[in-house]
Amino acid sequence: MSTSPYLPDSPALLGYTLGQVVTVEATHPTWATPIPLELEGGSLSWDERRAPRCVLTMTARVPSDQATLDALDPRTGVRLRVRAGYLRPDGPDVAVVADLQLRDRRVSRPADVMTLTGWGDEGIVLGNLVATTVTGDLGDAVLKVLTLALGYAPTVVERTLRPLSVQTNAVLDTQDPWTQLEDWLDRAGADLHDDGLRGWHLIDRPILAAPVHELVVGAGGTLTGADTTLTREGWHNAASIVYRWTEVTTAVVTHELDGGLLRSANDAAKAEQAAYEKKTATQAQYDALPAGNILKIIVGQRLEQEKAAYAAATAASDAADAKYAGSGTSTVRTETERVIVGTAAVTSGPYAPANAGGRRVFREERNVATTQAAADAAAATLLGRRLAEGRTLDLEAITAWWLRPGHTVGARLPTGAREEHLVVAMDANLTTGRMRVATRLPDTATVITPGA
Repeated sequence: MSTSPYLPDSPALLGYTLGQVVTVEATHPTWATPIPLELEGGSLSWDERRAPRCVLTMTARVPSDQATLDALDPRTGVRLRVRAGYLRPDGPDVAVVADLQLRDRRVSRPADVMTLTGWGDEGIVLGNLVATTVTGDLGDAVLKVLTLALGYAPTVVERTLRPLSVQTNAVLDTQDPWTQLEDWLDRAGADLHDDGLRGWHLIDRPILAAPVHELVVGAGGTLTGADTTLTREGWHNAASIVYRWTEVTTAVVTHELDGGLLRSANDAAKAEQAAYEKKTATQAQYDALPAGNILKIIVGQRLEQEKAAYAAATAASDAADAKYAGSGTSTVRTETERVIVGTAAVTSGPYAPANAGGRRVFREERNVATTQAAADAAAATLLGRRLAEGRTLDLEAITAWWLRPGHTVGARLPTGAREEHLVVAMDANLTTGRMRVATRLPDTATVITPGA
């Protein structure tokens, strides 16, 4: 049983008089020292069903110094660092459990309380725009897009995803990069997340493994409450994903001697020739008249007008020639709306539609490019995930700060046998020392064991 970064015997002490401590401070790369926050309440949670996975919501006293309050500006890259752990008889056992981007700060007067929200680094990716081309291994493609969306190379602390080839090699700037990443991972049955400490994990979807914690009642146990749910609401026996995206193609085309431009050039040349011939005739008439003749004055005025017309025709001809000379090719952009629907359904057993009182279809839309095979693979992954949520446990216990989504836990409720489940979410109250843990069975579970 791994309790890292906490001491291995901490679980055995949790059910007795082990005290807990939580502190929060604000940090920024340009600050000489962090700003400690006077914590009043809140929660720190990890949930595999959302992005960002790690979220902090807390209340604290408003700093008495205005400059300190002004420094807590979520628009400047301020981060919130959470330390949590235990006060053991042999000394403190405390570790940093979260390093999150400050997303929101709300000050309430006259109570002088501020509410702060912190997100894991998936929040930097969400809503960003990335345009790139990827090839080769899926894991490499995921990390390339993640690096572009974050603006820096992520720290990868765990990469166990098996080698796979990407099936769509274009990421469009009209697509949300996180949706694109999640879709790739769904096709592969994989998972990507920030653990709340700016460390990224690129792994296969979790399966049952050695338990990292036991949640039991009785002497030495830490379980203080439990809800067991059998439901059709969060459970589905079919899945449908509608993919909609705009396919953009470009092509360089060669003009067919661009008839319009060519006619324009010819017309200008004809106008220039006519003006020149007219000017020549008027000039000869002007030269033949004696000086001072009133007619010569009139012809001179006409000559000036014809010279001006000739200059205009010459300029038009030159412009048409230049435009025509550069008009041999042009790039044409074409946008085509594409739609592909991926589907999957239980085909046999107690949860097949014929035996389960009909189809419960989970529907989702995604604005990313795909293929039919990839869409069906993603739908199959979602189906397994939704099918496994037919029976869930919602447990209340003394906080085990090392527990995370994807971990296996053993649970023994007041009635029934011991079960092993995967953690979906862990929500730790920052002041009471209690946590709520939601569990599920693995994606591969096809029969959901009933029981209280």
